[in-house]
Amino acid sequence: LSDSPTSCQIASLSSDGRGVGKVEDKSVFVSGALPGETVEFLYTAKRRDYDEGILHKVISASADRVEPQCQYFGACGGCVLQHYSVDKQIAFKLDQLKNNLTRIGKVDVSEYVAPITGKIWGYRHKARLGCRHVHKKGKVLVGFRERQSSFIMEMDRCEVLHPSVGSRIDGLARLIAQLSVYDKVAQIEVAVADNGCGLVFRNLEAFTEDDIEALIQFAKDNELVIYQQPGGLDSIELIYPDHYIPTYTAAAFDIRFEFSPTDFTQVNPSVNTQMLELAI
Repeated sequence: LSDSPTSCQIASLSSDGRGVGKVEDKSVFVSGALPGETVEFLYTAKRRDYDEGILHKVISASADRVEPQCQYFGACGGCVLQHYSVDKQIAFKLDQLKNNLTRIGKVDVSEYVAPITGKIWGYRHKARLGCRHVHKKGKVLVGFRERQSSFIMEMDRCEVLHPSVGSRIDGLARLIAQLSVYDKVAQIEVAVADNGCGLVFRNLEAFTEDDIEALIQFAKDNELVIYQQPGGLDSIELIYPDHYIPTYTAAAFDIRFEFSPTDFTQVNPSVNTQMLELAI
């Protein structure tokens, strides 16, 4: 709304990870700001009860501010707290849980088990990646949406996704660009199992024989499992290999689940296994 930055002190974080401060007694939510910081921000929206903004400059940084590992952080909508130390991220989420139990659930909890944690990079086993041919750029984009936008983020890797797919975002974009229906692939559903990484291509037009060959070759080169989904969920068809059933194992209890790549499974299987063991 304005090219002129405004300064404020950030007192807390909102539930969606934005810094919360006040300007002339009116709350403002600033994307990219952290508690304890003095920042300059640019207004992006003004409303009756609160305003919104985006970080322009950190005047006084929090001791808990860290350098994001992902080069796309801030523009990509996939993550919101990579600039916050891991310990503080966990404490923030615990505070959210406590607040929800008290304020919404009306539950008085006097004791909490220590938070369960796992890997902080390459842990995400489930995701939906958007795909779009952008005529002005002359290329296909594959990735998450831009922050607060419907546009696909231009990216070549994701540090949070499991490396079997997170390191191959650029390759997936180049693969789709060479297909005859390059502008008819809407999304890729990612399902990493114990026995492989499955990718479900949502194709709005049928693949040609050459397209299928290209998909199979990509799968072979990158040790991936490829499906197509030309219609509803009942149209999902395994392209490569000839036979594959994704599995999810709870080793501590000698349990093995079989599932479809579009079924719900936990995004973070390591943390989920620990929760299961703790609960039982």
